[in-house]
Amino acid sequence: MSKDIGSLIDRDLTFKRLKEIEQRRLVLKRLIDIIIFIGRQGLPFRGKEEGAHLLNKKGNHGSFLELVLLLADYDSVLRVHLNLCILKSDKNKQNRGRESSIISVMVDSTQDVAVMDQLAIVVRYIIEGNIFERLLKLVVVKDSSGKALYDLLKQNFEKCGISMTQIVGCSFDGAANMKGAYNGLKAHISKDNPDLIYTHCLAHVLNLVITDSSENCSISENVYGLVEETAVFLSNSHKRMNIWKEQTGERHKAHAKLYRIQKIGETRWWSKHKALASIIDPEEDEMESSKFCNFFLFLIEIIQGRFDSKTKFMARTLLEKWSQFDTLFANSMDYLRAWCSVETLLELVSNKRNEEHYTKLYNKCKLFAQKQLSNDEVKTSSPFKKTQATYFEILDTVKISISERFVPNKELLMDIAWLGPSKYKEIVNLSLEQLPSNSLNKLSKLAGVDRKTLFVELKQFAEQYSSFAATTRSVYYEYNLRETIDTEDDVAGLKQPKCGDCLPKVFQILYEITSKSDLFNTLYLTMKYVLILPCTQVSCERTFSKFKILKTKLRSSINQEHLESLMSLFVEEDLIKFIKKDEIIDQLASSSQELKRLLF
Repeated sequence: MSKDIGSLIDRDLTFKRLKEIEQRRLVLKRLIDIIIFIGRQGLPFRGKEEGAHLLNKKGNHGSFLELVLLLADYDSVLRVHLNLCILKSDKNKQNRGRESSIISVMVDSTQDVAVMDQLAIVVRYIIEGNIFERLLKLVVVKDSSGKALYDLLKQNFEKCGISMTQIVGCSFDGAANMKGAYNGLKAHISKDNPDLIYTHCLAHVLNLVITDSSENCSISENVYGLVEETAVFLSNSHKRMNIWKEQTGERHKAHAKLYRIQKIGETRWWSKHKALASIIDPEEDEMESSKFCNFFLFLIEIIQGRFDSKTKFMARTLLEKWSQFDTLFANSMDYLRAWCSVETLLELVSNKRNEEHYTKLYNKCKLFAQKQLSNDEVKTSSPFKKTQATYFEILDTVKISISERFVPNKELLMDIAWLGPSKYKEIVNLSLEQLPSNSLNKLSKLAGVDRKTLFVELKQFAEQYSSFAATTRSVYYEYNLRETIDTEDDVAGLKQPKCGDCLPKVFQILYEITSKSDLFNTLYLTMKYVLILPCTQVSCERTFSKFKILKTKLRSSINQEHLESLMSLFVEEDLIKFIKKDEIIDQLASSSQELKRLLF
């Protein structure tokens, strides 16, 4: 009898314990969801009054506890747990999926609000036919020499189970500690992989081209210097900004919201175009409500208003400088088209370097000046020949700078061109003997494939490409032009590739074919190698944009390990769906005997 009673008691106790464990796990799942939500939104966790005994009182409990309190009002599981905590209180990386066998790395650093040099490590790899660029690590740099950066990179790669020999390509900026031939980061990585392909971030190169074009011409330097001076004059006073808001609201009807005069950024290749266009926009039809007219009226109101003599002097000086015809002349080179390709940019520059195009541009600028200034002012300064020489000088500088700065890896780029569908008609009619002797040599060596086999497979694939493209299911991610281009003319002027004309589309077709058969394996491996190579470090820049949202002056002392985890949630939010809460709870339970007793 006593034995039966004992077994019943044991059974009841076991059942009760299992219920308690289940309840605790449910609570933890809700807390994990709250943490994920806060991390994804880039919000701070903590507040001033975080003690459990203070949760039933008003105060700043922080985002995490406030969300817990909010959900507890609607969720019985969380409410019971919260009430129990308040009652008892006295005062009281995940696996990111399998890695590609070869990867590329992009590295860049920035200084945060705590005056710490933060290094973003981004990897580019391919899984199941899809190309990914992921933030791998965010670490503090104490020594920025090439060797120290290499050691830091190797240390963090080893933690993730990645070998340095897997790196086939890298993209950095042009600093000596990054691209130095002897002691730079690239040189040390090349010791592990002699065939490493280094790409000086093309976005940075393009910015250098634009810098060259403006620095070698005094008129251009004067124009952009005046734009910067104007932007600083406006932004340095809230009184001047209030007048600007009034002028914009009353006269500038083209924009529903306030537009600002842009400052020139050192590392944004479109910033000079954007800054100048914020003051002068010849495309505007209504001159009375134009940006330029609005700016003039703003300066006049400053001069006639109740401001000190220094402010009035600066406004009068700006008005005089902007009233000169030499200043109003500016080249019409559309920098926003430059991202399309280097060849397209060179073609655009070459097409604009002729007297016919310059005459149209000159007349357009003169017409704009006549609408803004008096006829006398325009007649006294009509330097056609002078400005024509300046115009040609700027375009020549751009062409020379592009040719010199985009030279590296030219042989490889010429080989890669053979892989694109635009070359398929030419390949079909070629034999291996007719193929130029230097074609596909560099690419086949770097990809570790046989040149003859690569050509044979490429020719066979080219012959059947049309039927493959029509019958193979493939997901194609179109470039969102609207994210980088502002006007309809920009879109119309670009040579936009068709869906079937891009390498990612071709690669996805190859992936589906090779996953079902042994066809085109050499071509697939070559294409995979090409697509893993990075051409910019834009992912690092995007990381820094989110980093500045996450680490602010109010959160400047956040622990680096916590910062890295929060950055992963904030930047790679599409990976959150792969988080397994039960595994997190099991790992948490195994961290101590007490938690193991409570959760197992």
